[in-house]
Amino acid sequence: FSLVEVLIAAAIAVLVIVPLSTVFQQSVHQASLSYNEIRASFLARELIEQMQVMQYVTGFNRLTSISTPRESDPWMDLSQPSITALFPSSADPKRESECRAFSRLFLTPLPPEFRRLIKLYPANESRTSNSYEGHPSLLQLDVMIEWKAPNSSAFNRRLKISTFIGKDDVIPSDHG
Repeated sequence: FSLVEVLIAAAIAVLVIVPLSTVFQQSVHQASLSYNEIRASFLARELIEQMQVMQYVTGFNRLTSISTPRESDPWMDLSQPSITALFPSSADPKRESECRAFSRLFLTPLPPEFRRLIKLYPANESRTSNSYEGHPSLLQLDVMIEWKAPNSSAFNRRLKISTFIGKDDVIPSDHG
């Protein structure tokens, strides 16, 4: 092979390999973003399911004790392992240990780049969009998972899921 032929072959190889490597890098980046979105969705659904179970175990009225007015916008950060029980005590001494045990959230440990937040407040029963009237037997649970995109130092990605928790005729059984 002559030097010219080798240079032409190398130039053609570079023209083919560089775009392919760029496409490969972009696909790896997109796969990473998709993986984090799937993980965030799992973490949010897990928290919603735990709160729904907690309603059946501790009762709807117990959940309303940690709810807040909609206007105050208080997000409870459940990212820290030190937050273990949502309800510090029970009004009924017989149910104290049971309520503390069932008010614990058993959640998947968070990776360091994730944060888990919840907000629980009375659902709006107003018929107009510009007014708010808290519903006495329906709570809205907002779960927000925030995470840092690759090569980022700030929480810049977010997934928010909302659901309702309604009062029903299920009353926690008295085991004591």
